[in-house]
Amino acid sequence: ASGDTATLTGAAPVYNDAHVATANTVTVAGLALSGVSGSNASVLGDYTLATSSATAAATIAPATVTLAASKTYDGTADLTGFVTIGGLVGTETLAYSGATASDFHVSTAGKFINALTLANGSGLASDYVLPTLNSANAPVTILQLAATSWKPLVTTGLWSDPANWVLGIVPSTADVQSAVIPANTTVTFDATAQNTSLESIVSAGTVNVTGGTLNVATSLSAAQYQQTGGAVTGAGSFTVTNGFSQTAGSIAMAGPVSINQASGNLTVGSISGSSIALAAGNGAIVQTAPLVTTGLLSVTAANGGAVLTNAQNSVAAFSAQTMGSVALTNVGALDVQGITVAGGNLAIDNTGAFSNSGAINVGGGGVSITTHSPITITGAVSAAGNITLAALTPDLTSNITLNGAMTSTGGGISIQAYNDFIQNSRLSAALGIDVNSLAGTLTFGPGAFSVGNPLTYSVNGVPYTPPWLSSATNGGATDFLVSFLDNFQAALDEQAATSEDPLGVKKRDNEGLVVEGEICKP
Repeated sequence: ASGDTATLTGAAPVYNDAHVATANTVTVAGLALSGVSGSNASVLGDYTLATSSATAAATIAPATVTLAASKTYDGTADLTGFVTIGGLVGTETLAYSGATASDFHVSTAGKFINALTLANGSGLASDYVLPTLNSANAPVTILQLAATSWKPLVTTGLWSDPANWVLGIVPSTADVQSAVIPANTTVTFDATAQNTSLESIVSAGTVNVTGGTLNVATSLSAAQYQQTGGAVTGAGSFTVTNGFSQTAGSIAMAGPVSINQASGNLTVGSISGSSIALAAGNGAIVQTAPLVTTGLLSVTAANGGAVLTNAQNSVAAFSAQTMGSVALTNVGALDVQGITVAGGNLAIDNTGAFSNSGAINVGGGGVSITTHSPITITGAVSAAGNITLAALTPDLTSNITLNGAMTSTGGGISIQAYNDFIQNSRLSAALGIDVNSLAGTLTFGPGAFSVGNPLTYSVNGVPYTPPWLSSATNGGATDFLVSFLDNFQAALDEQAATSEDPLGVKKRDNEGLVVEGEICKP
């Protein structure tokens, strides 16, 4: 009746089937009335239900799965075996087919699944629906491949040709960490490889660079290396252990560069690194382009010399051990940390301050050090031939300071300073010693002493007597020589034979030694 109310109760609705494709009705069983109320209702029995159950049309909406894919770079967009499907009911599983990525490179951002078809697993594919593909709902992650190797049976070929690499994967920018090249193989990196960045390259064969740019983050190590063009760069190190040839192109590393030529001469071109070590076990070392390092350039030529006279060389420190002559031209402050030349000469021409924290020993020739700024000798310098120091740029920085001993066993010593000359050590020469300050002063420390014949010092062409000569004789060098000879002759006269002492024995027994021009007696 109008205004009466009642509550309908019953069991939970039940679909006729659990799956999306076949569920089309829902049934409620056990219907009953309760709580009848109203002005026209006196008892519950005034109302009855026509049926205890009811059925209605209904559908089940499919669940949306979640998708993600992750794999190691393999040079393809195929994602088979690498897709994870989430959002499934209970322990159900689904299969899939036709999964591909929008991009297969490591470095490309925003990679997504752009194709995938769901298939039945323990669950039905029809119960689920895909999210929007090619969007953030289906992300793809491509991981770097640790290393790819050159095919062992391919003895020569282009770096850029996939057919030359295992699995057809070319080492390329960001996709592959390292490249491995076997022995007895020559791999040519040319312009077709464009710009390639790798973590490292390990080659037991030959790396041949003719074009393009090869960037190495950690290290490039090769038994043999050839370069006629292109550029090798990177933060890593560069090492060649057996054979090297560079006629063009450049090597510019932030790490150390070490090159060994096992046989014949070593010819280097444009090279820069945190340090540079060059070795030729059976030949000489020459260059065709500048060497640049803020660290040490070390050269070893076991059966030859080293001629490094490019005007644009810029090295902070230098050391050498050779069987032949060494010549270095350099720009910038230079510290020689030790040089041994077994046969030949040493010639250094430096635009910048020169110093030697290590000893210089030239066994078969002379030493010539010319600078366009000051020279400071700290380590000992010795040579079989002449030793020449020249700092003649007309400015007040062209000073020469000697804190280390200098010895010429078969020649003379010539020192020419435009400005000041400071001597705190010993000079010794088989021949003459000539020291000249063109426009400065001469200063001598307590350790200063020189032995040579003739011995000349001058300031702006005017002769100067060093203190160890003037203090010994109260006169100049000439006075020292005359005083010594006169006193020496007097000693001889006193020891002349007499009739009582025909051999002069008594006189000789009472005489002392002749030291620095003075006769010392008991």
